[in-house]
Parts: sequence; structure tokens; C-alpha cells
Amino acid sequence: MLKPKLNIADEFMKKKLSFLFSLTFPALSVLFFTGCFSTPKQGNNHLEMGDLLNHFERCGVVVDEVRSLRPDVPKASEGMAFRIKGRDIGVYKYDINKKKQKAKVEKIKEEHFVYLCGLKYPAIANGSFIIIDYNGNKDKKKIIEAFKSFKPQQY
Repeated sequence: MLKPKLNIADEFMKKKLSFLFSLTFPALSVLFFTGCFSTPKQGNNHLEMGDLLNHFERCGVVVDEVRSLRPDVPKASEGMAFRIKGRDIGVYKYDINKKKQKAKVEKIKEEHFVYLCGLKYPAIANGSFIIIDYNGNKDKKKIIEAFKSFKPQQY
């Protein structure tokens, strides 16, 4: 059986298709495997202030009032004041997908304090969240325990 002879145009198309396939297949493979094996969201960055508030309530920390705080002061994404036992604690959420905010949280984790308007406040960081001004609260121990136990697998 004789093969029909390909003309120059047919040979060119065959080489072109072969070349395109050799590029397309590896590219699609990479896209497929990175999608299948991507890592889950790290930490609690995907959680909201409401999740933390609900967690406090489940841990027996009664929050009497919630009001917003300016997040730009500590360079955070969100800020809230939780009134517990007649005293406010500051709660700030950082978006650790942003380099500057991630660096800020890392610094707070290392130094255990944050400066707000020139005043030094003890701070505790847990993932994307920090709390400040908890020291003078009557429920200090419960607040710290509840805050440190705030983990993403619960939600």
C-alpha cells in the first residue's frame, strides 16, 4: 500500500499542528494539576469579624456592644470595638494576602504590641486578627483563651 505524497502545504500544516499540540498539552496539564492540588486557604484570613464575635459568645465571653473603629490607624482592613464587662477591647482584622498588612501582623506577633496614635498597646495576634486593650478587662483570661482558640476549622 502506497502512501499518498503530501504536498508542501500539507507538510507545513502537519508540522504546525504538531508544534501547537506540543505547547498546548503541557500548558493544559499544568493548569489542571495546579487547580487540583492547590493549597487550601491558610489561617483565618477568610473569616469575618462576625465569626470572631460568634466564637466569643460560644466561649462564654459576653459581648454587650459592638461598634466600628477606624482600621486605617493601625493600617488594618477592618476594626471593631467589642464591649465586654463594661470595657472596650479593640479587634482588628488584617488581609494577609497584602504584603504590607501581612508584615504588620508578623511584627505584632513578634513584638506583642502595636502603636496607635503614638500610644503603645499590648497586642495578641491570631492569624489575620489582633486584639488590643484587653489587659484592664475583668474577663481578660477568658478573652485571651477565646481569642487564641479562634481557628478556621470551626467555621
